[in-house]
Parts: sequence; structure tokens; C-alpha cells
Amino acid sequence: ILNPVFQEATKKKLGINSDYANYANCLVNTTAEACHVTQGLLKRENVLVAIYNPVKNTRDQLIRIKVPTTKVQVYLMKSRSEKVKLDTDVICFNQTSASDCDLFFLDRFEGFSMNHYLLVPAQKSNLVAGVEAIDLRAPVKTVQLPGNRSVTVSFLAKLRLFSLIDRQDLTTVVYNDGLESHPFRFRVNYYPAYCTSSGQNSGAYIFRPKNKERDHSVPYAVMNSAKIFKGKVVTQVTFYSDEAIVVMRFENRQSSTPGFALDTFVNSINIQDNIGKEIVILVDAL
Repeated sequence: ILNPVFQEATKKKLGINSDYANYANCLVNTTAEACHVTQGLLKRENVLVAIYNPVKNTRDQLIRIKVPTTKVQVYLMKSRSEKVKLDTDVICFNQTSASDCDLFFLDRFEGFSMNHYLLVPAQKSNLVAGVEAIDLRAPVKTVQLPGNRSVTVSFLAKLRLFSLIDRQDLTTVVYNDGLESHPFRFRVNYYPAYCTSSGQNSGAYIFRPKNKERDHSVPYAVMNSAKIFKGKVVTQVTFYSDEAIVVMRFENRQSSTPGFALDTFVNSINIQDNIGKEIVILVDAL
């Protein structure tokens, strides 16, 4: 539906005839292999990206795009002949696919405006290397962020991160925004799903745990490793387990309200025990 609007704006600003432009959408909750348009970067083809701000307020926005390579550079297209190089981070945290990467850049959007960017194959890699966050000799890790901010991660012995098996589990994350500290912790748990021959079963759009277990959840994923990715644009802490991956992402921009995101990626759910599972992430403020 929006393609004609994007085509008209692109033609007006950049002089690109819509008859020669192919438009495609790429989701961030898939792999880079599923984003066919950015696969052209591997053939050293430029990729034009149009992003629209649907609100009237001016805002700074972190942009995330799936890419199959780390050798890519982002440019802001002011016109067809004028472009501005932007800081570009590429993070590849998928341990099962080295070519599944996320590209990040920051830019400002005026209200109801459309910005255009060019992804250009580069000789130099913009890869943000991951550093192992686990160190038994130093169970507490602090990562400095711009603006006197920091994030501190405390680890349990035996490399068990964020597994709240009982109340003795004191593993926490502390985010300092430069003024005060905000400690919290998270759990990746599940509720046994309600399945019966009568009544409404739990399903894709129906959250319905078993009646007798609806008041509490069961531990599902125990994180066993973590990596810290500190780039120019974002700082990311990624926690790994066989069942799920949890990502904490902080924007590296000078602002009173820099963005923070908490993403969860769940691997294939084992149902060989004949138990359906409603996977949840529980965040506890301390």
C-alpha cells in the first residue's frame, strides 16, 4: 500500500524513476538470508533504503537492517549528488550463521518526513567484535556508555546467568543513566499450555496456561554464556542458551532519553514431552 508513496517521494528527492526501482520489505525478526534485497551487497550492489517517520514530532531514531556482510557503509542521501557518511555498526551475534548480521545507524527525522539512505559495499569491515562477558575471576562486568552511563552485569558461579531457580539467585543487571541506578533481572520461563478435547485451547493468538498452573511459570532457559559488543552506534549485551537468546541493546548517543531495547529469540520449542509451552520473559525491577 505504501509503495506508491515511497516511489513518489524517492523520485521527487532523488530523481529515480519508479519504473526502475524495485521495492521490498525486510523484517528484523528473521535472518539476513530472508532479506533478499540486501543480498545484493554480496554482489557489490548498492541498496537504497527509504524510511518514513509517521509522527509529527522530530526524533532521533536507531535504524536496524538485516545484512549478510560486515563490509557495508551507510550514507544519508540529501540529494542524488550529495551524500553524508554515517557511523555504521554491524553485529553478528547469531552463533549458527556467520552471515546473519544486524546493521545499525542513528539519524534524526523531522515530523512526517522520509529519509533515504544508501548501503554501499565497502572494502573495510564495520564489524563490532564480541568480547566474552564471562570470566570466573571477575564475576561482575561493567560496560561504560556515553553520557556517564554504564551497565553492570553480575554473574552467578557455574556460569548460570539470570536463572531464577529460587530466591537465593541474586544475579542482576544494573543500568546507571548518569543520575541513578536501575537494577533489574530477567527470567525466560514458560507456562504449560492448556490443551484438551473440550473448551478453548491455548494457541497462536490465545494465551491460556493450564488452570492449575496459571499462577506461576516454570524455568525454561538457563543462560550459559554472554558476549558484549561495544560499537560507535550501539552497545549490546547478548546472552546465550540452547533454548533462547536474550539481547540488551543500548544506544550510544548523547541524550537525556537514549533508547534501550530488550529482545528475545526462542529456538525451536521441544514438544517431545507432549507439553505445549507458552514462553515468557519476566523482568523484575529490584
